[in-house]
This record gives sequence, C-alpha cells and structure tokens, in this order.
Amino acid sequence: MPLDLFQENGNSKHYNFTELRLEIIGNKDLKFKLLNDVTFMNQLVSIFADSISKFNISANDPVYTLNKLEEPVVILHILSSFASEIESLNNDSVSGSIGIMQLALDPITQLLNHFVETFVPSLRVTDGDKYLFQVETLMGHCLDILIILSNLRQNQIDPNRVWRFIALLLIATGNTHDHLTKLHPSIIIKSLRLVPLVLTTAVPLKNNAILTLSVVLLSRLSSDCQLIVSTHLSELYRSPEDLYWVAFEDDHLPNVDLNAALIDEMISVELLLELITAAAQVMSFSKNYHDPFLLAGRQNTPLGIFLSTPLSKPVIPITEIYTSLLLLMKVNSKGLNLASLNLLVLLLENLSVSEVLSESIIFRNYEKLFASIVHLLDSGSNPNGGDEMNGSKGSKNKGTLHINPVFDEESTSNASLFLTSAVKVLADLCTSYPTLSNRICDTNIDYKLISKVEYCYKHSGLFKVFEDLKLRSKFGTVLVDFTSMPIRDAYSAELADLLLLLSVYTSEREEYRNRLVSFYQSTGTNIPQVIFDIVEDYHFLLNQMRLLQKILSHTVKTKSLESERVKHNISWLGKNLGVISKLENSPLFTHCLYFIRSQSRSVATLRTFFVETNSFKSFVTRDNKDTLLTGIASFSSNISTIRPRIEPESTSIITSEPGSTSSAGGFVTNILEIIRLYETLDLTRSFIFRVNKNKFVQEVAFKKSFMTNKALCVSLLANFILDFSSFRYKIIGYENFLSSLSIIYQNSATDFDVDVSGLTEEDIFERNVMQLKILQVMKNFMYNEASENKQEVLNFFPLSLILQKANYGITGSGTSSVPTETSETKLRQKVVAFEILRNFTAGSPSFSQILRESYIDEYLNNEKPELQPLLPQNWSEFVIRNLTEASIFTPQSTQSFNFDNDETLVELIGNEDYVKMVRSINFTEDHTYTVIDKLKQELFPNDTLLHIWMRLLSFKLPESVISNVNYNPQYLTKNLNMIKISIAWILVNLTWKSSVFGYDIQNYTDYEVYQTVDTSRIKRALSQQEKNEQPVTEQPEKEQELVGDELSVYDRAKYLDKFGFTKVIYDVLTDYSRRASKIPRASLASDSSIEPEVFEKLRSALHQINYLCRGVRSGGFVPDLRTKHASKSNELRLQRNQDNSVDVVDDIGDLVDDEIRYERSRRRDAIDSEDDGNNEDEEMREDDSSESGPETQVRQVAGNESDDSNEDMPHEYWVM
Repeated sequence: MPLDLFQENGNSKHYNFTELRLEIIGNKDLKFKLLNDVTFMNQLVSIFADSISKFNISANDPVYTLNKLEEPVVILHILSSFASEIESLNNDSVSGSIGIMQLALDPITQLLNHFVETFVPSLRVTDGDKYLFQVETLMGHCLDILIILSNLRQNQIDPNRVWRFIALLLIATGNTHDHLTKLHPSIIIKSLRLVPLVLTTAVPLKNNAILTLSVVLLSRLSSDCQLIVSTHLSELYRSPEDLYWVAFEDDHLPNVDLNAALIDEMISVELLLELITAAAQVMSFSKNYHDPFLLAGRQNTPLGIFLSTPLSKPVIPITEIYTSLLLLMKVNSKGLNLASLNLLVLLLENLSVSEVLSESIIFRNYEKLFASIVHLLDSGSNPNGGDEMNGSKGSKNKGTLHINPVFDEESTSNASLFLTSAVKVLADLCTSYPTLSNRICDTNIDYKLISKVEYCYKHSGLFKVFEDLKLRSKFGTVLVDFTSMPIRDAYSAELADLLLLLSVYTSEREEYRNRLVSFYQSTGTNIPQVIFDIVEDYHFLLNQMRLLQKILSHTVKTKSLESERVKHNISWLGKNLGVISKLENSPLFTHCLYFIRSQSRSVATLRTFFVETNSFKSFVTRDNKDTLLTGIASFSSNISTIRPRIEPESTSIITSEPGSTSSAGGFVTNILEIIRLYETLDLTRSFIFRVNKNKFVQEVAFKKSFMTNKALCVSLLANFILDFSSFRYKIIGYENFLSSLSIIYQNSATDFDVDVSGLTEEDIFERNVMQLKILQVMKNFMYNEASENKQEVLNFFPLSLILQKANYGITGSGTSSVPTETSETKLRQKVVAFEILRNFTAGSPSFSQILRESYIDEYLNNEKPELQPLLPQNWSEFVIRNLTEASIFTPQSTQSFNFDNDETLVELIGNEDYVKMVRSINFTEDHTYTVIDKLKQELFPNDTLLHIWMRLLSFKLPESVISNVNYNPQYLTKNLNMIKISIAWILVNLTWKSSVFGYDIQNYTDYEVYQTVDTSRIKRALSQQEKNEQPVTEQPEKEQELVGDELSVYDRAKYLDKFGFTKVIYDVLTDYSRRASKIPRASLASDSSIEPEVFEKLRSALHQINYLCRGVRSGGFVPDLRTKHASKSNELRLQRNQDNSVDVVDDIGDLVDDEIRYERSRRRDAIDSEDDGNNEDEEMREDDSSESGPETQVRQVAGNESDDSNEDMPHEYWVM
C-alpha cells in the first residue's frame, strides 16, 4: 500500500492526504483497511476539524485554506460512502470508525454556516468566480457527508445550525433582493434534503425556528410560483378573480400545460421539486407534532388568500402556489406529482381549519384531485408486469414538461420522510369524506388495490427472510439473528398503505367487504395468505423480543460484565434488539390489524375470508399435536378452562391442510399467542429501555405503535368471539384466554393506584383505551353464553370491577379535571359496563339476584371509605342515579343539570351513549322480571324508578325542537323509541302470566323467554281456569300500596294501572295511531323509525294489564273488543271502558282472534329482539335493509322474530 508516513513532533503521525486522495479512488481494499484503522480515522477527523477552525478565523489566504480543506473532505466523503455500501456493519472496527466520522458533523455545520454568512458574500466581484467553484465543491462534499453519516447512525447533527444554514442559503440565493448570491442549484437541492434531518433530531427544534424555516421556504416557493403563473396563465386569466376561480372553484385541473423551455429559463425543475417537498415536510411535521402555526386568511380583497404566522410580517400569498401545484399535477413526474399532492392536501387542510373556504368548496377540490390520485396509485410498480416509473401516458395528458427519471426516482426515495403516499392520502380522504369510497367502488379501484396487495407481497423480500428465520427459531424456542435483515423495503411500505386504504374502504359497508371476498375468490388472489403471514410475522417478532429479554436479563445479572465475551454478547443483543424493535414498529402490522378489524365486522367474512386465513399452520404449532408448545414460559395448566356453548348449526371452520396430519387454525393461534405475550411485554419493554444506554433511542418512539397494536389485537377478539362458530369455540376454549385478558387489564390500571401516579396524560389515555377494549370483549363474551361460563368470568373480572366502571361520574369528583379524550373513553367504559351487566343477566334469571347482592357486598363495602357516602347505597338507587344524574353526557355542569327539564332530556336523548346506557339498564331490570309469577316485593321497581320510566314513556319531542334546524327530529325520535321499547319489554314481563298468556312451561331453561305469539285458541279455555286460581276481591280505588313479601302478577298489574301506566300507554298508542292515520303508506315505506315495534310491544303490555285488572274487578274476562268498527282506514283506535281499562281496536281483521300474542322462544332471540331495535351503528346497516316495507317490519316484530340464524348480529357489538 503506497502510504508515505513521516514523523513530526515526536510521536505524532501525519498522513500524505494528497497522495492518499488519489490512491483511495476505486481501491476497495484500501478503503476497508482505512476504515478498520481507528488511529487513521481519528487523525483524519482531527486534521479536518482543525482545518475548519483555522479557515473560520483566517482571512489572509483563502486559496491555501480551501486547498487544505479539500483533501480531508474528499477522503472523508469517499470513506463514508464506502461505509454506507457495506451491507453488514458487524465489524467492530468499522462501527468504531463510523462513530469517529460522526465527530466531524459539528465542524461541517460550522463550515457551511461560515460559507453562507461570511465567506461567499465577501467575495469580490472580480475574483469571485475563481473561488466560487471551489466553495461549491466543498459544500457539496460536506452536504453529502452530513446525509450519509446521519443515515448510518442516529441523527446527531445540531438542528439549530442546520436550519439557520438552510434559511440563510435560501434568502441569499433568492431573487427578491439586489445582493443575489449565485450558487449552483445542486447545492440548494442537497441543502433542502437536510430538512428531514433537522426535524428528526433527538433535541427537538424550537417552534420559532420551525416557523422561520417554513416562512422562508414558502416565500421562496411563492416567488417561483408567481413566475410560473405569470408566464403560463396571465393571458388566459387576467384578473385575480379569474385566478381564484381556476384555483379553487373550477371542478377541473387548469387546461394549461407547463412549457419546458419557459420553465428552464426561469427555474430548475429539480430545485422546484425540492422546495415543494421541503415545504410539505415542514408543514406535515408541524401538523403532527405541534399546534397549527400557519393560518390562512383573507386580506384586502375577499379573493386574496394568504398564509401568516406570528413571526411573518409579510404575508405569503398562496393562490399562485396552489395554482402552480395544480399545473404540476399534470407533469409527467411521479416525484413532482406526489410532492405537489402532499402540499395541496396540507394547504386544503389549513384552509379548512381556518374556515377560509367552505366545506363544500374544500370537498370539490379533493374531488378535482381524485383522478390524479388514482393515476399515482397506478404508477410505480405495475401489478400486471413491468414498471412505470413516470406514470402512464395514456388517456391522461401529463403535459410537456419532463424531469430526469433518475433524479425523480432518487429524490422521491431519499426525501420521503414526512411525505404521504398517494394511497395513504386517499385513505385519509375516505376517512374524512366517506362518499369517496363510493367512487372507489364505482370505478373498480378496489379490485386494483387487491391485485396490488398480492403484487407487493410477492415482490417484497421481507417475507422470505421471515420464513427462513421462523424455521431456524425451532417453533419459536430459539433466538435468531436479525442483524443482517433489511428493515427498509419499498414493497412492504406500499403494502402497509394499501391495507390501510382497504381497511377504511371496507369499514363502513358490508357490500364492499363482500366485493373484496368475491374478487379474490374469483381471481385466485391469495389475500388470506398475505394477512396470515403478516400476523404471524408480528407474532414471531414479539416471540423473539420475549426470548431476547430473558437472555439479556440473565446476561446483565452475571458477575463478569467486564469480560470481552459478555460485552460482545451484549453488543450483539443490542443490535438484534434494534432491528426487532424497528421491524415491530412498522406500520405494516398496525395497518394489517386495522384491515382485519374492518373485515371481521360481519358474519359473512368471518365464515369465508377468515376461514381461509385460518387454514394455515402457525410456526409455533408442532406436527401431530393439537396443543400450543413454545419455549416461552406460560401459565400453569391448572387454570380452569371453560367450554363454550356450541350452536347446533355451527360448523367447524378450523380444518386441517389437505393430506396433512398437522393441525391448522394458525391464524387464531397467532392472535391468541400475541394476546398471551402481551401479558409481560410491557415489563419487557420497560426493562429493555431501562438498560439501554443509547440516548438517541427514545422509548416514546416505539410505545405509541405498540399500544395501538395491543388495543387492536384485543379488539379483534371482540369481533371473532361474536360469531357462534369454531372461532368462538377456539377462543373461549383456549386455557389462557381469560387470564391473559385479566393480566393485561391489571397492567393497564390507572385509578386509585399508587404505583402509576407518575403516568402522563397520554399514558392514562392509552391505558383507558386498553381497558375499554377488554370490556368490549367481555360484553361480547357474555352475549348468549352459558351460565356456567358467565360465572367463570367472574373469577377473572369480578362484578365489583364492572360496577365501578358503571358508576363513573356519579360522585362528580375528579371528572372535571380529566382530559377530554380520557373522559370520553371513561364514559364509553361506563356504557359498555352496563351492557356487560345486561348480557350477564340475560337468560340467567338467578344472576339478577347475584348482581344486586354483589353491588353491596363486593363493590360498595370495599370502596374507599371517603367515597362510600357519595355512592348509591343500594341497587335501586344505583339504577335511579345513573339514569338521572347524567350531566357527564352533556356539556352542562352538575349543578345546573336537571333531569326533569325537557330541554335537558332532549339533549340526553340526542346522545347515543346515554341512550345505550338507558336501554342496557332497562333490559338488565327486565331480566329480573322474566318468567316469574311470584316476584319478591324488594325486586319490584320503586315509585321513583316507575316515575322515571313513565316520564320517558310519555315524553314527546317539543314543537320547538321539531322546528329547530339545529336538531335532527328523526334521529331524536328513533332514540326515544329505542328507550320506549325497552320500557315496554319491562311492562310486558312484569305482567306476564304463563298460564294465561302462553304455554305453561315447567322445565324452563336458561335460554328461553316468552314473547308475542298467537294463543287466542287457548284464551277462552284458560279464562275459567284463571278465575278459579285467583279469587277476586274488590280493592278500594284509593289503595296503591303493595302488601306482602311476594307480589303476584295481578298485584303488579293492578299497581301499574293505578300508578298511571294504563293512561300513559293509552296516550302513546293514541298519539301514534293518530299520526299513522295521517301518513300515507308511501311515506311510511321511507320511515326508518321503530314506532311500529314500539306500538306492538306497548299494545301487548296494555292488553296484559287490562286483562289482569279486569279479571280482578269482575271475576272473569269479558272481552270488549268491537269488530263492528272495521273500516278501510289505517287508524288503530283505542277505546276506554267504564272501569278505566283500555281496549285496542284494530280495524283490520278479526280482533277477537288478534288478541295478545306471546310465544316461548330461546333467550338468545329475546336478546336479538332487544338489539334489533338498536342499530346505533348506522354504517353497519346493510343496503337491502331499506327495501323492506313497514308491513314486513311490523309483521316481523309481531310474530316470531327468531329464524334460528346467526346472520343478524346486533350492530352494537361489532368493534370499530
């Protein structure tokens, strides 16, 4: 190796950099040897830093100093470039040399600032050109070194120096002043690529610095865009009004193509691209991490729109910027299109937040961009073969301006941070404007997305590496080496965005989910394999992290930490952990979980798409075994397991692979194993970051996605457990299912816990979200489950926990200080808690008594002494206070809240969460009275509760509300009817007598209740029997007190009648009958309210009360149903008898044969009938539901509602 070394000043070594600079070019062996020479690297960086210091303070001979600087800069550039090319950096010496080179970052930033602030402006006009080329060369090398070294290691540049350099450079080279500094555009381009590094430093940049940088960027961009507009649009659109129209109000892109010759004369297209990209990056960063600082407004004229900040005295006009970006959307360059699209969307978001433009105009502008976004979806990788780097030139005219394809590809790959792909832009737009999903469906773009998903999956090398590593892990029992695994994969990144878009697209409509399933089945696209592999790879990463933590924990406890072998092992573990954490943090897994959640929100996909997804075998499943065996310690098998109820019509969906004895069901296995790993992964991550010594690796960077994935995985269980099939069987039968959820719930504790007092507001919010997801799983688990399994749940989730959540907001203490997001989450927990109680008591009459006893024994007596006096003291008070003390559902304060005020009640009825809670409370109470002839007096609702029910039952929307444009009367009516029907069920069951109104069933099972069915053929035969069973004694009219320990159905009916329910029901039925007679049948067909169902249930309750009370008075049942009033009208007349009883006269048909209809049916049908009226989740409603007319709806309600089908899952149970 021709290195000429000479001694100087004793032991100091100096290298001949002039000769070395020539020898190192193209000599890989020499480069590698120098990178392994730590002494040389130290000397190189030291000389380089010393030369910069001398240059910054010297003004005598700039030529000599520049020459001395150039040699070490070139060598450093060559070596850093070579280091970036080395695939594996496991060589300790190479890693050490990279660390040494990073010591040159600060001197480089000092040099760059010195060039811009002092040296270049001081150059004389006569000899400036002589030095300028050399300065540009040095600046180019320095900028390349900054980018390379920052990509090799954590970003350690000084953001304050770099942002100042960028801002000064843009100002100095701008054309808005006389002292213009001429530098080659490549220098400005490379400088702008430092913007992402400035925004991602460990030490965050101050807001003022970001404001200044954004103003400089947008001002420079505005200047260039004004030139574009003046040269291309000035002749066509002469006035500001015309330009405003073409920018914001025209429904199409400007009908003008950019002229390449004119653009080249004025501005570098590559520089324009970097300016747009940098401006979009700064605005995107500020939107995600800071309060909005760029506010749009109008000035001087209504058509003049400007951006301003607290620091910007000259406002920035954006009409020209916006128009130029629209023109650039027509250019044949993916880089320009994508950067322009990002900045356009950010500007539109700003205009929307600032309310400068109306929402209708904002939406029209997004629609204007829709075709361009779709074109960007098709550019890049082509699923049909080949690559279209610059997009299609087919029917879409992309203009005459072209950009260098190599530069286009390079710029989009290197400057993509903080930019959003076109797929993700469309996903965000579909979230904000769901109607855009219709355009995706109408244009069959969803089919293209599915094809592209498979294309990206096949071309991504990530999954092939995962397959190899999983095999080497020996069923997840061995920690494998990830250090050589690539973590950046363009195809997997695109796949992540595609899954996000598909999750948004399919989340709202059953039709769209079915379209995707039908398409992949008809085309043979293997989407189930893609989803399975992504979920399994995520499971594999968590499995490896758990193994790594165990090994690392054992290693750090050893006494020989200073030994070289232990240090080497710890170093390898750290590198391995870094790759695992980076991969686990990938949006690919988060977006896949979003997609699964959207797809799992219907029974059809659970029984088609996920059946195929579940047909693969998990990497932890051994051959010829049906159990899960891993190397990770699990809970002991003595934990009691539970056996789920299996529906007779259920079929197995967990099948084996053809010709294989290995058990399949790998998808469900992976989900359940992920949930089990979550038991300890919180502690694992805390331990890892506690022993981590790298200050540039922040736990918060990984925590957000981890908590999101955790909540998503748990929420998937809520959807999968809802279908009565082998999915439910597999989940419920898994031995650690409940214990895992219980441990995760305990790890998410936030209330009354000393150990979590140091949590941030964000931590508390995330933990409450986690609790909410687990409560939703419990709600769906309780749905139509066997009594013994419900009882088993209490071993892991005691009723006291549910009751505590249900009582949120009752005491009024501490709710005002809770952040809004956390308060809303706690409120949803409260609602779900009541839904759990509802499902817990459904079909299990004895559980109602357990619940009432548990309220005092388990919950109230164990609460903190200072809270006990503030809480309801018994079950009745618990129900009443939660119904009436509902200020947390309104913006009103607790002091001003008044339940008896009609305006307050209207506000409550308009709150979806309050309506859900009321219905859950009412149905929980209803389950107490189901199929009980003799009811203990203590279980009968007290007068206060009866008054509340009667108020809700009799309440009508005030005319002021109906005529007020700020209210939605149809929505309020629907919610009010939901509440009324839940009260109607209570009245029906309180006055139910099996020997009178239905079959006398002695062997009652947990899943049977009594509903409406035609029993008129046995009515007359039972009349005499009833008369003999119940001796009648006339009671004084003034007596309204309940006497005795047990109340017969006659006592209950009589009390309800005297309390006023007969009159209230009569008024409600009369009101509905009067309104129904005035509404044509054609109008009824479009009415989505559930009033017919309310009418039927209340009429049944009225018949029962009426019959029982008249039986008591007269000693027999004398029907007074008059058929002589039959007519052709739609009116349903009700007539009051002399004894204050009410008969319903239906003018259609034989009323004697149309008396009260009840039936015996399964308990699950009762729950379904309760839920069918509560379609809170409008987006889950199938399209064909609107096709059924009112007659069909009424007939379904009045008759047997059960068809023994699992297809109609209550919408409120699907997890969003």
